[in-house]
Amino acid sequence: MSTEANSLTISSAVFLGAVVLIGLPATALTMALFGTILETAGSTATLEEPVVSLVLIGVSLLIGLQLAYEAAALQLNGVEALDRGSRRATVARYAILSAGVGVALLATIRIGLSVLFATDERSLTIPGVLLAFAGLLVLLRGMKAFVDGYRGDETREFDGERVS
Repeated sequence: MSTEANSLTISSAVFLGAVVLIGLPATALTMALFGTILETAGSTATLEEPVVSLVLIGVSLLIGLQLAYEAAALQLNGVEALDRGSRRATVARYAILSAGVGVALLATIRIGLSVLFATDERSLTIPGVLLAFAGLLVLLRGMKAFVDGYRGDETREFDGERVS
């Protein structure tokens, strides 16, 4: 197999994985969000119209596919993939990525704490504490790294060592 065909195979597999792991859940969450917004606004009758439903499904699908594309680009090309396009698009990519990571970490902490407080079994309490602690640790280290990067420190700590 040539290098180009191998690269295409890898890129296709990464994109397919991103669609399954990120795109489909994002599509489902976006559709649920649209449904909740329309329900809160008192427009549940509009959801029963086929045109409105198709538009909401189409927009949700496009959002899910775009998120999957961005995740695949990030996985294949690293953080540099976020820096393409206009400044507004770059800022939007960083904001969406930061929000997604923050929500995932907060959900992990919440799941860990709910397991901790919802059970009396010692076998489930310890993993719940560890999951919550790990999520909190990742969140705090990420925030510290963000602050250090924002301040423009030339030397940063990486695993206890100062690096330039």
